[in-house]
Amino acid sequence: MLSSQLVCVSLPFQASVLRRSQSTLVVAEHNNESLTPITLNTITAAKRLGGEVSCLVAGTSCDKVASELSKVQGVAKVLVAQHDVYKGFLAEELTPLIVETHKKFNYTHICAGASAFGKNLIPRVAGKLDVAPVSDIIEIKSPDTFVRTIYAGNIICTVQCDEAVKVFTVRGTSFEAAPASGGSASVEKLTPPPPVGISEWIEQKLTKSDRPELTSAKVVVSGGRGLKSGENFKLLYDLADQLHAAVGASRAAVDAGFVPNDMQVGQTGKIVAPELYIAVGISGAIQHLAGMKDSKTIVAINKDPEAPIFQVADYGLVADLFQAVPEMTKLLKKKSVAWLGWKKAKQGRQEREECKSATRQEAALWVHTGLRLLEGPLFPDDHRRSQLAQSWWQGRLALCLRNPAQPWLWGPQSPILLLNHWGTLGAVEEWLELEDIKTLLVPAVVDTEPVAQVRAGPHRTGRAGQLQVDRIQPLLHQAGLF
Repeated sequence: MLSSQLVCVSLPFQASVLRRSQSTLVVAEHNNESLTPITLNTITAAKRLGGEVSCLVAGTSCDKVASELSKVQGVAKVLVAQHDVYKGFLAEELTPLIVETHKKFNYTHICAGASAFGKNLIPRVAGKLDVAPVSDIIEIKSPDTFVRTIYAGNIICTVQCDEAVKVFTVRGTSFEAAPASGGSASVEKLTPPPPVGISEWIEQKLTKSDRPELTSAKVVVSGGRGLKSGENFKLLYDLADQLHAAVGASRAAVDAGFVPNDMQVGQTGKIVAPELYIAVGISGAIQHLAGMKDSKTIVAINKDPEAPIFQVADYGLVADLFQAVPEMTKLLKKKSVAWLGWKKAKQGRQEREECKSATRQEAALWVHTGLRLLEGPLFPDDHRRSQLAQSWWQGRLALCLRNPAQPWLWGPQSPILLLNHWGTLGAVEEWLELEDIKTLLVPAVVDTEPVAQVRAGPHRTGRAGQLQVDRIQPLLHQAGLF
């Protein structure tokens, strides 16, 4: 993609401003509970200006946010203003607070993240201060010189600002997040100015999702017009679930009504820069590229080999997305199972180490607790979770059985038994197989009629018995285990 550089130089920088020490006010974005991630990126940008960095936290009840912000590295002071009028974070009410704060501390720079919050607030602040704002900067060359993009990212513009106070927004994806710990900023309370009262916050309706937030996700899967309908976005949701990814869309897909506009990635949507960006059925219009071209790795899937998206992609697949995406999802599911197996195997090794050093009392407690947990459904509303919980305890008991350091567990009156409860036997065998344990030695001590044949192994073969806790308890005491 062709690009050029435009250098815009204004009048000579005022000498009096140059002599003044640098100080920056970062307007923090938050929800009264926690910071929005872009605030940490904005703090990094502010630190590159030199001088002291202060953060303004305005809200209805934001002491928790102020405490969190005081621990961020590079922040010298946290200013807190709390008032009911800041409910909803209206720019009409926040602007007078920022202007009054600036008059009190005489900052050289005022900035916020280039999010919907910052884009709404910063131009109003600049207007009240009678200065020209610099929007969406991607680099800071000096305290008065900034770099930003224009024409959908095709031109990189270097701007020198001669305003007495520089007011700007920061593209979060262009700066690393400041460390959230290690700082020790002071916290100071501010007295809010009188309410303006020209607007009122009523309510907001947020889309809730279990997936990562689009602008902060490490992996993003986006779909375009090539998906043909909103129903076909399920292909991307299934793929995203395997990658723990957020799902985005091109403007064409949003305009066609396939998905809501809060999923739009691009010049007029959200700017993302994940570790991995997968573009599915997206041609690669310049407006879309402006919102994702800073991604670390870009993968494109499109049946048109001439699609512009391939010009910026690190990896390209010319294929029908309706065949390629399901195949990718299927392969990822297999990888997920393998990864889960490795994780469980690693856990199993740790469990075996515990068993080697387990005392007789500890092992007996494991047995007793496992039987108690298996006595009834742990999670009636989630059958699978119940199975997993039972499998975990049965596997732990199995590891005790495999441990030759505890020979007393191998006797004919051993109270350890494999329970064929809710069809859990298969789940246990799968768990054990992933652990590379090929046998489970379980002499049945209740109900002589076997309900399942346990996997044969190099030592012994056992059989499973039905769960009857009232008959197990006397055996536990008889064996002196509990």
